[in-house]
Amino acid sequence: MGFGPRFIGWVRMLYAGAYSCVRVNGFLSGPVEQLGGVRQGCPLSPLLYVLFMEPFAELVRRDPGVDGVRLPGVAGEVLKIQQYEDDTTLFVSSGRSLGRIRALTDLFGAGTGSRVNMAKSSVLFCGRWTEDIGDSGGLLCVRED
Repeated sequence: MGFGPRFIGWVRMLYAGAYSCVRVNGFLSGPVEQLGGVRQGCPLSPLLYVLFMEPFAELVRRDPGVDGVRLPGVAGEVLKIQQYEDDTTLFVSSGRSLGRIRALTDLFGAGTGSRVNMAKSSVLFCGRWTEDIGDSGGLLCVRED
C-alpha cells in the first residue's frame, strides 16, 4: 500500500512488547504477550484492521468472476462488497459468484491466517433467486419473505 519504513517502524514500536490482561468474572489475569492481531480498546486497532482487510476488498472488487448486484439509477455501478468496522457484506447474483467468493475467502485466509466465523455468517436470498447454489459450505441459508 506504499507505507514507508518510517510509518511501519512507528507501528512496530507501538506493538513491540505489547501485553494484555484478561478479566474473567471480575478477576484480572497476569500479562499475556500480544503475538498477533490487534489489541482490543487500542485506538490504533480499528485503523490497522481496515488496512488489513482492504486487500480482500480489492480482490473482490477486481475479480471478474464476482458479478455483484447492479444498482438502479447509478449508470451501471455494481455493488460487490460493503464493509463497516469488522463486518463484511458481499453481494452476488449467481451461484457461480458465490463459489468464487468462497475461493477468494480461502485464498485470503491462506495468506493471512484469518477465517470466516461460520456461526455469525449466513447467505440471504433476496428477490427472485431460482438458481441452486449447491453446497453452502456450512453457511446458514435464509430466504427473504
